Amino acid sequence: MKKTNLQKYKYFKKIVGFTLAEVLITLAVIGVIAVITAGVIQNQHSKETYVALQKAQSELQNAVTRTMSEYGCVGDMKCTGLFEKGNDIASTIFALNGITEAELNSGVKPTGMVQFFNVMKNCGKNTGCFPNVTYETIGGKKDTAWLAINASASYYAKVVLNDGASVAWIQSASNNCTRDVGNGPMDNTCGTFLIDINGVKEPNTYGRDLFGFWLSTNGIIYPGGNSHLTQWGYPAYCDTSNTTSGDNGIACTAKVLNDGGVNY
Repeated sequence: MKKTNLQKYKYFKKIVGFTLAEVLITLAVIGVIAVITAGVIQNQHSKETYVALQKAQSELQNAVTRTMSEYGCVGDMKCTGLFEKGNDIASTIFALNGITEAELNSGVKPTGMVQFFNVMKNCGKNTGCFPNVTYETIGGKKDTAWLAINASASYYAKVVLNDGASVAWIQSASNNCTRDVGNGPMDNTCGTFLIDINGVKEPNTYGRDLFGFWLSTNGIIYPGGNSHLTQWGYPAYCDTSNTTSGDNGIACTAKVLNDGGVNY
């Protein structure tokens, strides 16, 4: 017997229809999967940040160690003479490159620390090595005085590494590697490095992809926020709730390395 159109409709509806309970269960399963996926992605990013920071510290340390050996100054960065000129942009370029800005721009081969980096591009004080943005602190503050790294401003001598990471050398200490910012190896420091572990890619945020390292006069690279620091120390300067400080995030480097990932 041939089915009527009404019978066909009722049969189709019976086959494809879902109860409210079935719909809710399906949505709940999708939600759980989404949460798990987001957690996996977050954990992967956390691990990638940790690995990239380890690599950055290793490359910085290798360059510093080889520089001391090149200058016959094992264990003593002050002995290299790269930090005698003050802390303006000219001296910062000299500390990183071992030559003047004019020599760098004219194509003279660097003789300082940068010769031991795997460098794709050397910008000196010029733009082009960092994204043309104002970096944010971990608390969300835009601070043009501290984090406008790409600008042709004082203190920022910049390079891009072959893996795409961007490095800025900030403040070659005006007191020739005797800047006191803490205790022990932080009694005598030569200056600081900033490194954006993923270059021009976002989020361009201190404590997320932009991290700092200190160079002690003993020739060892220490992460920002290390236990010897009394300036810009942890936890005050690695606090996501701090939306006022222009230095917030500078102490996250040591935390990421100690924790094996980003746990904030």
